[in-house]
Amino acid sequence: MHNGGELFSDRPDIGEGEDEGGLPRMSILDHLEELRNRIISALWGFGLIFVLCAIFSNQIFEVVLAPGLRALKDTGIPGAEIIAIDVAEQFSIIWVWTPFVASLFLGAPWILWQVWSFISPGLYEREKKWAVPFVLCTAGLFILGGLFGYYFALPYGLTFLFGVGGSAGVVPKISVENYFDRFVDIILGIGQVFELPVLVFFLT
Repeated sequence: MHNGGELFSDRPDIGEGEDEGGLPRMSILDHLEELRNRIISALWGFGLIFVLCAIFSNQIFEVVLAPGLRALKDTGIPGAEIIAIDVAEQFSIIWVWTPFVASLFLGAPWILWQVWSFISPGLYEREKKWAVPFVLCTAGLFILGGLFGYYFALPYGLTFLFGVGGSAGVVPKISVENYFDRFVDIILGIGQVFELPVLVFFLT
């Protein structure tokens, strides 16, 4: 008859520092250290992408502005335009928030990879094979949702909203900040909706 220590020593599939499922044992401090490293890596990657986007802020903002200008033109209302009504409005939107939002989209694969790298040590080998599909599907669906919002939902939705008061003689004069807020709400909102298949998969 074997005691508890001998019983586990006869199990070839359980190594030192592993649990019964063959997973590595980590203390709470090890988990916190790993979490800290992953957060730092994600922030470094996001920071580098943000700097790159900031260099091309004007060009990126032209892309952001395009659906709004197209929508204003499609209303057919003379004098409809996007304007700045605050001293620091253009600086904060063009040079801070525009590269920030662009960095979220471009940096999504890197950030999601860091998330996966943090949780993967707690998974079985058969579950780790989902690493690449997880990152590609999650980031891909998010970006796909943003593109759908940019090319379809945003132009047609804004054309309707801008033109609602046209018959009453209302001329749309939209501030840069107000337009950018609606732009982000729609793009990020639709991007999150496109993530529902991933959420349903994990819940299943």
